[in-house]
Amino acid sequence: MRSALRTLTTVVIVLSSCLLSSFASADNGIDTQTNIEVLLRGPIHEAFATSATVDPVDSPLITREPPEPIDELLPDHRPVGARVIWIPGYWAFDHLDDDFIWISGVWRNAPPGRQWVPGYWEKVDGGYRWMPGAWVEAGSRVTYQSKPPTSQERGPASPRPSNNHFYVQGCWVQQGGNYKWRPGYWVPQQQDWVWVPARYTLAADGYLYSDGYWDYRLDERGRVFAPVRLNSNTRAAVRVSYTPTIVLDNNTQLMLHLFAAPAQGRYYFGDYYADQYAAAGIRPWFDDDGIGFDPLLSHYVWRYGDSYLNNLQGWNKYFIGHPEYRPRTTFDAQLQFVENNADFEHLDRVLLGDSLENVVSSTSDVGHLVSLSSADRELFGNIAQQLNDITRQRVDLAADVSATVGVATREVLKLPELPSDVAPQLERTLPANPLQLRNVVPKLPLPTGRARLPIGLPRLPF
Repeated sequence: MRSALRTLTTVVIVLSSCLLSSFASADNGIDTQTNIEVLLRGPIHEAFATSATVDPVDSPLITREPPEPIDELLPDHRPVGARVIWIPGYWAFDHLDDDFIWISGVWRNAPPGRQWVPGYWEKVDGGYRWMPGAWVEAGSRVTYQSKPPTSQERGPASPRPSNNHFYVQGCWVQQGGNYKWRPGYWVPQQQDWVWVPARYTLAADGYLYSDGYWDYRLDERGRVFAPVRLNSNTRAAVRVSYTPTIVLDNNTQLMLHLFAAPAQGRYYFGDYYADQYAAAGIRPWFDDDGIGFDPLLSHYVWRYGDSYLNNLQGWNKYFIGHPEYRPRTTFDAQLQFVENNADFEHLDRVLLGDSLENVVSSTSDVGHLVSLSSADRELFGNIAQQLNDITRQRVDLAADVSATVGVATREVLKLPELPSDVAPQLERTLPANPLQLRNVVPKLPLPTGRARLPIGLPRLPF
């Protein structure tokens, strides 16, 4: 990491010019290069991860019209993996800064048996609302349902069977056109998989239901790119083409500076340590706030032990008490911070992003990222286009819901089949549905001295 830091320090000017070259405009009268800012703080792309919730999240009303989508181009490299796809970015409204920001697309190792239904902005009375995306059963016909009753989840009704178990929260499910409560239950942890709970997401005149599923750990899910902010004049006057170039570290650094907003169903990353963010409902991801059954947190604590949680809490305390050493909120500010603080002992703990070029050449990532071939560009471009087509279907459906108002469940979207190139057999066994694992004897604890992943946290700074 230290060699990477030295590289960062010496390429400030060159990298800044490379960043600017990743944007293009069809209008030579406006300099878009000076009106685009790469951010190192903001929401995590919802196709990468969403925070656990117990009730459906109703998106807030935004009175301003969202900008036109950016013409987002594929990055030059992708992660190795047969299940990797490119999921385009989208506009999100940053309530704290009172502005729209572009959440860059992600390379995503698609969860087995799942397909992505993208979110979109819907025009409603008084403004616009974000209709979130969701991972749904692959090849299924997506249905919109009426709003479920308020969750009856109050936590486990029985003691935890062992340290190898995690809790799957209860939820409402439709049976015969009526909602019935499915109670929560304990399930054995799975070494290579994280459970994502069932959820209802807001949709046109209803809710989109996605049942729970097994997903990869965060460090195995793909590559996340930094969001960007465009000057409002640029957004209004120019059709911008954009290639994401700044990659977020989704190992240690992301876990150190990851925050959850359960009321929004979102994860955030970056500097959200100030009291104002806690007041806005954004809290450290490891603070369950009394919920107690976030499968992502329980998996990491199970995998790495109580010291993992202690380290997260310790580093959080450190950054709260040392605002001068918190991650910077923009990439340019991070470059300047590196230049001015090259001798800072914990410098590598505050660097959230790096150029894709640097990441590709990093010794720790050799073989993990490969150049996009022309065939790759065609394949992933076609998949991205299919996802954009689903978005348009959702928009069209939202404009024609009057005929189905009051219907408990209705079929609305037929998902395209993924190309066989990105839907191969898994290289490792996928666990059974947790409902089938409730009476299964859990695996023995992982042996002492097991190989640790690079996501293991460093020692406390005090």
